[in-house]
Amino acid sequence: MQPSNHQSNSLRLGAPMGATLLSGTALAMIFLVGAPAFAGEIDVLKEQLQALQKKVEQIESNQTTKMPTKGRPKVQLEVSGQVNRALLYADNGDHEQLFNVDNDNSSSRVRWVARARLNDDLSAGAAIEVQIESNSTAKVSMGQNSAVAPDGGGFSERKIEFWIDSKRMGRVWVGQGDTASNGTSEVDLSGTSIVAYSGIADLAGGICFAVSGGGGPCDGPVIGDLWSNLDGLSRNDRIRYDTPTIAGFKLSASYVEADTWDVALRYGANYEAIGTKVSAAIAFANPGGAKDSSDSDHQLNGSISVLHSSGLSVTYAMGKRGVGEGDDDRSFWYIKGGWQMDVPSPNLGRFAISFDYGVANPDDDITEVCDSPAFFKSKGFLVDPCEATKENNFGTLVASDDSVFDDDEITTWGVAVTQKVAKLGAEFYFAYRNHDFDRPGSDFNDINTAMLGARIKF
Repeated sequence: MQPSNHQSNSLRLGAPMGATLLSGTALAMIFLVGAPAFAGEIDVLKEQLQALQKKVEQIESNQTTKMPTKGRPKVQLEVSGQVNRALLYADNGDHEQLFNVDNDNSSSRVRWVARARLNDDLSAGAAIEVQIESNSTAKVSMGQNSAVAPDGGGFSERKIEFWIDSKRMGRVWVGQGDTASNGTSEVDLSGTSIVAYSGIADLAGGICFAVSGGGGPCDGPVIGDLWSNLDGLSRNDRIRYDTPTIAGFKLSASYVEADTWDVALRYGANYEAIGTKVSAAIAFANPGGAKDSSDSDHQLNGSISVLHSSGLSVTYAMGKRGVGEGDDDRSFWYIKGGWQMDVPSPNLGRFAISFDYGVANPDDDITEVCDSPAFFKSKGFLVDPCEATKENNFGTLVASDDSVFDDDEITTWGVAVTQKVAKLGAEFYFAYRNHDFDRPGSDFNDINTAMLGARIKF
């Protein structure tokens, strides 16, 4: 049977169109599944990977200086630290020297802090913090050969501890770390404590006084023997308890060993109505057998600092230590005035400047700087500072470690400037300081020091 004209025409017209459609479909299939298709998909994937990489780089660039690192699944681990290096110049009137130092006011260090939360109230943590100092400002000495620094550099412990914290009940600490009274002489809102605070001996503490017209660069004691800010029991192996903060107050107590214990009360508040921030601390300690206790019987110390919204600040610190029956007490006081402001620049942070003044009376028993020649050689001295004379100005043998000097007094004043650069995590600083040592019957030259450096946090 022949097809109708309509059907015939349709078939005749449809034949070339069908071939065309089939050819197009085939070409489309080849395009979609052939090599060009895979190449196109790869290009798309490449673009997606590049976009993802940019997002990762952006996230990494926005990380804070304390970078979380994965430890155990439910424990957060933070690794942080700082490098604090400077150039220190010292002149004791008989000898002058430039040192490349680590700033002991806030030494170079690294720390690992782990934290975990049990519930809304309870949490726990642990910390390991080590100090890495080479040529510490507290230990450099006149005549020292910098190639064999007296402290030898290397690692030393600061904190090896854990704690359990309750928002309602307070915190318990166990291990090597801050005692309750540590830092109570060092409350400071001036913004310049990185280079100038009540711990005067941290900067150039090993520099010795020289007798005017004497026979060598070191005829008298070093700054660190004369000045102490009596800052509690420092860091030690202890158990410590802190109460929760109540109305700005926090009470702390710790026990070390050998009848060594302390208590401290801290206060902090921000009075927004008058634009004033206040921070203060006071502590009582029974040093007992603690490290560097100097056989003292008891100690009272404290400090307070006030910062106004104008940038003006004032800081005061004091302390007194009883050193046993028949001995004079050791004491100090320190005052500082400062001003700070935020620099109107996107690349800079806070600028601060301060002026301070302090007086300290050491106890009777201090260590005379003069010692045996072998001692100085072991410390890296180029010459024996006492070689020129076998007797000091009091007629006692220079090799004697313990000499009794009554009524000694050291007076100090200084100027400090700091500038933060937030984007670098850096703080640059400069300080000048003068020390005057008064001992009845003797005439010592002043010691002048200047330090320029930077602290970089990470």
